[in-house]
Amino acid sequence: MSRILIVLVLLFCFQNSTAQSDNAKKKLDAFLEVAEELRVEVRVPGVGMAIVYEGEVLYTGGLGVSNVETENPVTENSLFFLGSTGKSMTGYIAGQLHDQGLIDWRSPIKNYIPDFALTEPYIADHIYLEDFFSH
Repeated sequence: MSRILIVLVLLFCFQNSTAQSDNAKKKLDAFLEVAEELRVEVRVPGVGMAIVYEGEVLYTGGLGVSNVETENPVTENSLFFLGSTGKSMTGYIAGQLHDQGLIDWRSPIKNYIPDFALTEPYIADHIYLEDFFSH
């Protein structure tokens, strides 16, 4: 049976960045209510999340259960298997760093990870960042 992973990114426009304000609390509660309805509708057992606005952590926690057999609730410390989604997340982050001028696709990986090693030293010295994202 295949599973569908749905990732939702919702942007809230808080009128001020204070997490304790009544307005922010109402918006957070409304978001969590909609997210829970959607989680149930698409039959996702559980989801962990953090909401950060202007560098301030507004919420950490989750909805549903982390394990359908034990029915342990999702908490801010729940661990989930990410599978192959780590590849796309890493590519996205690398792209953002490139756009900010912090990394160069055509630089040897050793410029960023000096301890990088392979069984073939020549290849380890001449493999570029773009090589990691071209396969």
